[in-house]
Amino acid sequence: MTRYGTLAAVITAMPLGLVQAQTTASQRAAEDFLPAGTSHMEGATTLLVEDAAPWGYRSNEKVLKSLGVAFDTVSSKRFKSVDLDLYSAIIVASDQPQAFYDALATRAGAIDAWLQHGARTLEFHGADQSYNVMAFVLPGQIRVTWDPQERNVLTWSPDPLTAGLPEVMNGTYASHVTFEGHHILKAHVLIATGDKPRRPVMIDYCVGGGRVIATGQTVEFAYYWGWDFAPVLTSMIAASTATPGCPG
Repeated sequence: MTRYGTLAAVITAMPLGLVQAQTTASQRAAEDFLPAGTSHMEGATTLLVEDAAPWGYRSNEKVLKSLGVAFDTVSSKRFKSVDLDLYSAIIVASDQPQAFYDALATRAGAIDAWLQHGARTLEFHGADQSYNVMAFVLPGQIRVTWDPQERNVLTWSPDPLTAGLPEVMNGTYASHVTFEGHHILKAHVLIATGDKPRRPVMIDYCVGGGRVIATGQTVEFAYYWGWDFAPVLTSMIAASTATPGCPG
């Protein structure tokens, strides 16, 4: 799913129930789509980076609050000057504008250095719009590739991050991107594309003492609408915030 001009094209391919869901979503108050801005909570060690609520849904914030996690929220513009050492977990939201990924790319080196020193986790939600150029390269030189899929499959089981998920996960779209790069050989590939050859959709790997959990699934959208892989958003955020760092 995309957010604005391309939404109609996606709706035409959806079953009636999803059409109704998307129609309802399009009627949501305009403020749902406004920039997330900046907010601060006392004692926060988790940072949520976003310029806009993914597809208009504040699923990340709802999960964080349900888990009792104190977190700060920052826009990409302000992220350029944030002291990363204040945080043990950074969560990057899905479905952001081009300027967001450009700004993120300017701090790729700082993020990599941040991960190398201490128990820290970068949680990257990579689903975005097809016309964006993903300038940001994940630590370990893992690249993000536009690769929309209506079906994903589990490939690594059992694992706490994918607990409770069905073997086959569906959505329109279930995922927007896949991951590639040399470091992918060292990663746990937890979820892959439904077609063959299988391509990584959700990966979990270490960089120094830090950890990267990255997904191409449309997790915020799935959480809001209760799709079959909705629980993965809570599992990822719980892992990132409760036990940051590379698992022993």
